[in-house]
Amino acid sequence: MKTYPLIILGGGLAGWALAHQLSQAGFCELLLLEAQFYAAGASGVPHALLHPFPGRSLYPREAYLSAWQTSLKWLSELQQSSQNALYHSLPLWRVAYDSATAERFERSFKRAQAVPHYPLKALTKTAPLPVAQAAYGLEQGRLVCTSALLNHLRQQSSSIKQQAYAGPLSLSRQILAGETLWCLSGSEQSYYAKQIVLATGGGLSQFFADLPLVSSRGEVFSFELDLELPAAVSTAGHFIAPLGSGRFHAGATHYQGHALPPTQSWELLKSGLRWLPGLEKAKLLRVWSGLRSGLKHDREPLLGPVPDQPGLWVMAGFSTRGLLLIPTAAQLLTQVLLQRSAEGLIPDWLNSCRLPAEHWTLAESI
Repeated sequence: MKTYPLIILGGGLAGWALAHQLSQAGFCELLLLEAQFYAAGASGVPHALLHPFPGRSLYPREAYLSAWQTSLKWLSELQQSSQNALYHSLPLWRVAYDSATAERFERSFKRAQAVPHYPLKALTKTAPLPVAQAAYGLEQGRLVCTSALLNHLRQQSSSIKQQAYAGPLSLSRQILAGETLWCLSGSEQSYYAKQIVLATGGGLSQFFADLPLVSSRGEVFSFELDLELPAAVSTAGHFIAPLGSGRFHAGATHYQGHALPPTQSWELLKSGLRWLPGLEKAKLLRVWSGLRSGLKHDREPLLGPVPDQPGLWVMAGFSTRGLLLIPTAAQLLTQVLLQRSAEGLIPDWLNSCRLPAEHWTLAESI
C-alpha cells in the first residue's frame, strides 16, 4: 500500500496551480488525482478574461487588485518558460448601454478614485461600438488561453505523480499500522495520504452536502463576425474578446438547471450582446458548457483547513474568479502546507474557517 504525504484531488486550474507551486517549492512527493481527463470542469473553457472587476461594480472587492497583480506576475513568469502563447495582452472596456448599469458603474467608479493604483480610466470613445452611456478602460487586460496554461503547468510539474481515477470517490479517515491516514476509495482503487487538498471545484458539495454552495450553468462561445474590435468588452454580465482573423470568444450565459441545447444557449447569449454591430450575421463555431460553483452568501472561495478534520484542506469555490484568485490561493496554501499551519497566513475573506463547523460534516459516501 502506497501512502503519500499529500494528495491533491482535482485536475483543473486550482489543482495544477497548487501542484506547480508546491513543486517549485521543492515539495514533489505528492499525487494529483483527476477525473478521466484533466480540466473536465469549468477550467476546460478555451479562453478566459483576467481582470480585477468581476460582476457589475467597478469598485474592487477586498484584495482583488492585489490578487490581479499577483496573477499578472504569475502569468508573465510562466510565459518566460513556455514556447507557446499562454495569453494575449489587450485593453478591456467596461461599457454600459442601459441607465441602471451606467449609474451603477458611475457610482462605483467615483468611489474607487480613492483606491491606490486604481487602474480604470473613463473613456470618451469606444468605436466601432455604439455610443455608450458610460465606458471605462483597463490597459492591462489579459485573454488567457486556459488549455495552453494548464498544459504548461502540467509540463512544469512533471516531477509530480498524476493519475486518473474512475467513478466516484468516498473520503474517510482510517487507522493503519497505528497511523491515522486519509483514504480516498473508488470502485477500482484506494488512495492513502497523510494530507489531502480538495481542489474539486463544484464537486466539493459531494463531500460536504451542508456547504452553502450554489452552482450556475453557462456557456462560452466562439464565432466568426466581420468586425474589427480593438479591445475585449465587458458589459453587465457578458463579454466578448477578439481572437483575430474575424473570430471572437464570448460569454457567458447564466442559468439554473440542465444544460440548454446549443442553439437555445446561443440565442440567450445574443440577447445579452444585442448591442454588438452585425451580431445577427455572426457564424457560431463552437459552444463550451459547464458549471460554476461558489458560496451563496459572499461568493468568495474556500481556502484552508477543514474544521475539525486534521490534515484535510480545501481550495475550491472560485466560481467565475478562477484566474483572478487561484494564483494567490495557490501561493498562500503552499506556505500553509510547508509550515503545517494556517495561522495568520490566510486572510479572513478567503479562509475556509469563516464557515461554522456544522457546514463541514463529511459525507459518508459519494
